Amino acid sequence: MYILITKLYIIVKHIFDCCSSKAIKYCHISLAAYHFIGIAIINCLLLFVNKIYFFRNKNKQIQSYF
Repeated sequence: MYILITKLYIIVKHIFDCCSSKAIKYCHISLAAYHFIGIAIINCLLLFVNKIYFFRNKNKQIQSYF
């Protein structure tokens, strides 16, 4: 959750910096890069959390059989 908040803060700060600067074209490119990097990080975190829950549930099921 903390990573998500910092990601949103970086994007919003970047947008304000771009509005104040004159190189708007380059800002859109880097903003898109931030967006894709953020999506990749969030997807990795979700996969990691899902694996942890999967292994916990799997261990519980194995224990319940015996």
